[in-house]
Amino acid sequence: MDRGACLWASARVRDVVAAAVVCLGVLAAPPVADAATALVRWRPPASSGVTGYAVYVRNAGSTYGASPVWSGNPTPAGDGSMSATVTYAPSASGTNYFAVVARSSAIESNLSQELPIGLPHPCRYDACLSKTSCNFANRSDGTACDDESYCNGPEACIGGACDATPARDCVDALACSGDTCDEDAGMCRHVGPPGCCLACDSGDPCLAEACAAGNCSAAAGEEFEIGRMKLMEKAGGIRLVAKARFTLDPSLDPSTTGVVIEMRTVDGAVVYVSSIAPPLIRAGAAKGRYRYTATRVASDQQSNGVTRLDFRIKDSQWLVTIMAETPSLFDAAAQSMLTVSFRLGGICFRKMEIPCYHKPGLAICR
Repeated sequence: MDRGACLWASARVRDVVAAAVVCLGVLAAPPVADAATALVRWRPPASSGVTGYAVYVRNAGSTYGASPVWSGNPTPAGDGSMSATVTYAPSASGTNYFAVVARSSAIESNLSQELPIGLPHPCRYDACLSKTSCNFANRSDGTACDDESYCNGPEACIGGACDATPARDCVDALACSGDTCDEDAGMCRHVGPPGCCLACDSGDPCLAEACAAGNCSAAAGEEFEIGRMKLMEKAGGIRLVAKARFTLDPSLDPSTTGVVIEMRTVDGAVVYVSSIAPPLIRAGAAKGRYRYTATRVASDQQSNGVTRLDFRIKDSQWLVTIMAETPSLFDAAAQSMLTVSFRLGGICFRKMEIPCYHKPGLAICR
């Protein structure tokens, strides 16, 4: 049976082979005690001194034997590569290493770069520079050996072995919540009955991260006013034009906090998010003025379609204007109700459940 795709890598060898490319593919993999068959393919160098080639195989953690498992001088394929079907004894660990050498009479080149079949040990070096000179030392303690399982915690090498303890601790500080580990989502979940964490039952987007972590002490978001928000179909996607105002300490500086704009459905699903980094927001010449601008193309990379964001302080109020154009707003434009939030550093403002009215090619939320 076929077990995995071919593996390609550059291989540096001395003298008669200056460069080779080796490809390995298991053709048949019987039980460990029996023989296995692999297809080895390499790209020979342009050298008139080569009279043949040999393939060596070793078990993981062992040196090569004195004799190759195959030798010969195959006819090149149409693409210039050579190949050989070799039979070898699979190691007990399930991992073998292959290398090719070129021969000129009785002289052999250095080994090509080794390629493994099977999974190399994550906590041990396993590499040979020659048939008898190899490095099998343990990797440093603390080297990651993650098995890609979230719930059993992060694994690390200790003494040449992968230590999978302790498992991930998902217990939070709330006695009323049920704490579980969700392997598929790669996260801890904390679920409690209504009243276990009253603030988290509100659907406040400003509490989303805190509530996901089981933190009921986080402060709720501040309300802002929105005059009118338009979402219009355009050639480049959906164009957003909106104005809002909120009360905030005038000493706050968006050019140091950055801005995150988020839109959610009534049930809390995120349908749009834009994150604008602090260095992209410029303070104006006049006090209390801040602006971010970007071309249509640049906005796709920097801010998920936001082309303009203005902040202006008037009396005790912050006035905000936002413009965007992106296909990422299609889901938001289809909603009958939206919750919108602005986050400036640790401060969060939101407008909950804004009704949206639809006309052909246009949604107005206010």
